Amino acid sequence: RLWDPRKYSGRQQFIPKNQHEETILLLLIAETLAVRDAVLSQSPEFRDARVHSLGNATAIYDLLTLATVRWNQVALLHDSLEKALKFAFGESHVWKQYATCLMALGRFKHAVCALKEHSNLEPGDSMSCLMAARICYEHLDQVKEGLAFAEEALRKELKAPVGRRSRAQLYVGIGLQQMAVSSNLVSERDRYNRLAFEALERAVQQDPNDHLVEYYLACQHAHNFNITEALVHITTALSLRAEHASSLLLFALLLTANRRP
Repeated sequence: RLWDPRKYSGRQQFIPKNQHEETILLLLIAETLAVRDAVLSQSPEFRDARVHSLGNATAIYDLLTLATVRWNQVALLHDSLEKALKFAFGESHVWKQYATCLMALGRFKHAVCALKEHSNLEPGDSMSCLMAARICYEHLDQVKEGLAFAEEALRKELKAPVGRRSRAQLYVGIGLQQMAVSSNLVSERDRYNRLAFEALERAVQQDPNDHLVEYYLACQHAHNFNITEALVHITTALSLRAEHASSLLLFALLLTANRRP
């Protein structure tokens, strides 16, 4: 050989042990170069250069997302996306990646803030509102805020449908259902129950093949001690998706409540 590559060794040096580590290392190097070459000026004369550099950076972050999530290195992706926001603060795709990354890390309050920003950048997209509503329902115990996000998603779907109207209607029904459960006043609880029934019935009309709508409608009937109707809807839910664990559990509970073996 006329030439051999020089090998370095030392305590402060990282040497990839396999192809996957080498892939992530190369993507991190590419990300460093993309951040270095990013055009921060917002002047009109730099628009083309700014769009070009942003496109390169976005492609790198997409590849980095695939590589890091596969090997459970979400924290590494989070650090990279935080740096991206310095020059891509108006890019909705980066904000959505950042929000989902925060969700994966369990930082739900920050994720809701990022989803709000994405919703502002994409006024016609209802997905960010639905994701924020789910976080509020499941992780933050903020039912009113989640219901507001769900209603905003429904308004967006009514204004410019993109195929998520049934799911938005379902999330509204879930929020109203939880409001009814947490209400202390009988009149207020009855009002929320009535609104929840109406929302869930509309969701069924929008998508009769959604097992989740039937499941939550069965839950609503069960909360109101209407076991017969609840059994009808939970049977429909299981016919649509037989392996849904929550539906199976509710079905067993309803059979027990109905004194059937």
